[in-house]
Amino acid sequence: MAPPCGHCGKIHEAHVTVCPVTGGRLGSASYTLVNEDEALVGRVVAERYHVGDILGQGSTGTVFDVEHTSFGRKAALKVLRPRYTSLDTVHRVFQGETRAALGITHPALCEVFDVGTLPDGAPFFVMERLEGDTLASRLGRERFSAAAAVDLMMQLLSGMDAVHERHLLLRDLRPQNVFLAQRRGCRPVVKLLDVGLARLIPLERVQAEWDVLRAVTSASDVTGLLSIPYYLSPERAHGSHGIEPSSDIFVAGIILYEALTGQKPFASTSWSGLLQQITNAQPAPLGVLRPDLPEELGSLLARAMAANPKVRPSSAREMQDELRGVFDGSRRGSASMRAVPVAMPISEVDSLAHTPLRVSAESPSADPRASRSAAPASGPATDKPPKSIDDLYEEETRTDRSRFDEAMAARLEPVDEASADHPIRTVRPPRLGAPEGLEIDVDVEMDEPAATSRGSDLESTLDVPRAWKAQGGEDDETATMQLTPELRARIDRMTKLAAPALEDSSVAPPTRRLKPPDGR
Repeated sequence: MAPPCGHCGKIHEAHVTVCPVTGGRLGSASYTLVNEDEALVGRVVAERYHVGDILGQGSTGTVFDVEHTSFGRKAALKVLRPRYTSLDTVHRVFQGETRAALGITHPALCEVFDVGTLPDGAPFFVMERLEGDTLASRLGRERFSAAAAVDLMMQLLSGMDAVHERHLLLRDLRPQNVFLAQRRGCRPVVKLLDVGLARLIPLERVQAEWDVLRAVTSASDVTGLLSIPYYLSPERAHGSHGIEPSSDIFVAGIILYEALTGQKPFASTSWSGLLQQITNAQPAPLGVLRPDLPEELGSLLARAMAANPKVRPSSAREMQDELRGVFDGSRRGSASMRAVPVAMPISEVDSLAHTPLRVSAESPSADPRASRSAAPASGPATDKPPKSIDDLYEEETRTDRSRFDEAMAARLEPVDEASADHPIRTVRPPRLGAPEGLEIDVDVEMDEPAATSRGSDLESTLDVPRAWKAQGGEDDETATMQLTPELRARIDRMTKLAAPALEDSSVAPPTRRLKPPDGR
């Protein structure tokens, strides 16, 4: 039994940390579970996990930094403690919904690779060690950009969809249970924590302490138990038993709204007042707080946070598709508006909102409002008819082609067009000066030089090479066609091997007939 309270003299339950009568914080003597968890530091759990420091304590248990004794892998170990329920209830939840949730594999869910029970009967599970910060801490420091908020929500909805496919609910979705794991060179990776543990936090027990805790903390302090009612759906606030996936969709809308605006959509200093707002009040429109965002995003958030579950997106996957469509449509529309001339009627602009179009640097201003303000108040800006999309595209591609040709011309070094090194050479090589009608028999069996080694030199028998040299053919040919030493030696060898065939015409080897150019 816990000792009497030092503030009011009464005996409180073991989980109470603040005196319900005076609001004063209780000492560690009446909170024995903390001492039990602290006793694990430095010990070895389940004969394989060496327990280090305490990473954190929440409403469902304590998280330790552990290391595997065999191969030194860092991990996090969470011990479930019956702070608000009996140990039997903890075991029922752990063996049922919690085990089912821990078995889901998804990048947005914290990986769990071991479970067990401590000697005192408290169950535990071992999960991956994450480096980063919670979404609650991030929201307390800054407001998200549109890109960061959408990336966060797309990952969160992806993990939510995986949980819903297993016929489970998150229930206790709030920024404290959304971890932003840091990866070098990448955006933070969303990890949903405490999936399947929501039943360990009965709302009636939370409500009994909420008003007392709220009275002793500042208005901006909504950590721990104080954050729970801010992220309740109307169904959970009323204690309904038939909770559907739309309840998680409602909370996802609250988180996205807070990430974009920096403030909670529903706020009150009392439990009943907060639930009344969640049930009946409408939050400030997103367009009022963030006029730079598309109107469609504000409409989507208003539907997601609707009190009627039938109005909300039917599933996390549907909300993902709608969220993607909002920004895809916005990008297509803005590109089209930048490429449309000022004189084009508004009706034609609307018809081109989803037409892809490349925009060059000479296109009009990216802000359509600036273009419209530059035009006269009445009448078109010019007497010429508005250009069509095909005309705009042709002008742009024509400009691109001319710039490309100029760039390529600048890169080409000046080279003689008659040279073989020129990349676009069109000059034909000089013609041979051999007499017309002369036929040369050339042996094609190059592998047997001994069988064709007869006769004298072809150059001495035929006067063709000398006449050709006299005309300067060799000089022109070598200036135009640069022959490698290997190719020159091969041609000389072929010439010497073909000469004997002309000396003895009675016995000629198998040949093929080659003719010099005919001069055409």
